Amino acid sequence: MKLSTEDGFLAPAKGAKQSLASPYGHVRPRSDGPESRVIEEYEASDRQAMLAPPIQIYIVDDEPSVRAAYARLVRSAKMEPRTFCTVEEFLSTNVSDDHACIISDIKMPGSSGLALPGLLEKAGRHVPVIFTTAHDTPETRETAQRAGAAGFFRKPVDGQALLDAIEWALSKPPNHSVAH
Repeated sequence: MKLSTEDGFLAPAKGAKQSLASPYGHVRPRSDGPESRVIEEYEASDRQAMLAPPIQIYIVDDEPSVRAAYARLVRSAKMEPRTFCTVEEFLSTNVSDDHACIISDIKMPGSSGLALPGLLEKAGRHVPVIFTTAHDTPETRETAQRAGAAGFFRKPVDGQALLDAIEWALSKPPNHSVAH
């Protein structure tokens, strides 16, 4: 393909046939068929995703293996995880609330995860909180919902369901709670 700097930036020369590189390094000519539109839509959504700020997922759980598993899961979905052992550790860390969601265990040393939404609200912060617990009872679910939970899951958590809950929580206005 011939390249030109005629317009002040590097671009294909006028009349040069453009090509598309596949993820495997192969180059193929651009066509004007329906697959071309699909590729262009994919490239546009990819550019939009690159411009969007990263989604921060704060994982608060006293179990190291659970923190690691949730971190791997959200990383696989192109989100940025940060892990914390306790509610106090999370609250003492300077983190951004923009494009963020918290996944928190309920029973931990120190403050219960159930206290987190109220402590955030008291500080004027609005971050959705999704609770996970191995101790699922109707009372715990009700308390979580009253506390402002964006989601509630019994451990072990289905990974796709948790990712869906994160997406849902980030699409809703603050303090929109539901139990799953």
